[in-house]
Amino acid sequence: LLNEVGNNPDQLPLLQHLLMRMWTLGTKKEGGITLTLDDYEEIGGLNNALSLHADEALAELEPGQRKIAKILFRSLSGGDSLHRDTRRPVKLECVAEIAQEPWQNVAVVVEVFRKEGRSFLMPQLGQALVADTVIDISHESLIRQWQQLKEWTKKEAEDAELYQRLESSACRWEKEQAALWRNPELEFALTWREETKPTIPWAKRYGEDEGKHFDLAMRFLAESEKEQQREQQEKERALQEKEAARRRELRQARQQMAGAVIGFILAIVLTFWALWERENAIQLEQKAIFAQKQAETLSINLLDSQITNAALLATRAGDYANARKVLSEKSK
Repeated sequence: LLNEVGNNPDQLPLLQHLLMRMWTLGTKKEGGITLTLDDYEEIGGLNNALSLHADEALAELEPGQRKIAKILFRSLSGGDSLHRDTRRPVKLECVAEIAQEPWQNVAVVVEVFRKEGRSFLMPQLGQALVADTVIDISHESLIRQWQQLKEWTKKEAEDAELYQRLESSACRWEKEQAALWRNPELEFALTWREETKPTIPWAKRYGEDEGKHFDLAMRFLAESEKEQQREQQEKERALQEKEAARRRELRQARQQMAGAVIGFILAIVLTFWALWERENAIQLEQKAIFAQKQAETLSINLLDSQITNAALLATRAGDYANARKVLSEKSK
């Protein structure tokens, strides 16, 4: 134990608590009280005994009481990043106001942490608790050694810092000296508001003028959210309009393409039709020429036959002069 403590006087409260825990464990043995290394390790050693002991107390609480315990110890420790391990005594009724619970419910939680063999909270066991009783942590070592409380105090400091920035921005915004918040800071603040659900009693610890600007800070955050939503809606509307325009352009392009394809097909059809008509015209022309030649041949043959018959008739009639004339015309 002495080797663990070294020359650091801050370890003395831990040593005292460790010896108390080992003694309590030793009293449960048969055959007299003996403190052993196994006992030392069983309760967590010098560095973990206090944290494990506080965890045992926390485990005895119902879920609703654990929420009260969280608010209680966050109220009892420093609420800024520079003084997390500083005790901050607070009245029982003030904790109840922050927790939004009757002070009697908070008192029940306090009793669990100051029962015999623990003494994590003051006043000591035996003093009655009333609404204006001042509650305090028995020693800063609890803040430094209890891992759960270290997490709570860290979160409390972060929440306090965020709220102070929010309140400051809200006051400057009201004077038209600052703009509404934007992401990512706004996103963090909205998540914080949803998770912690801050109240005026809590804000009194960190805000100016005892929380008088709390409503302004919440209104500033709400207006920032509305503006963010409006801008987001405008972006979505612009994207929708852009998408609609793209679709129109695509539809027009498809229509133009379809028109071009139809025109191309129509041009091919007309070309083939023109070629077909031209071929038909050539064939008809050839048929007409052939028919004309046949007609001419037929006409010539018919005329030749008529002339020959006329010449024969003239010859038979003894009109040789006329027959020669007819034959002369035939030769022509």
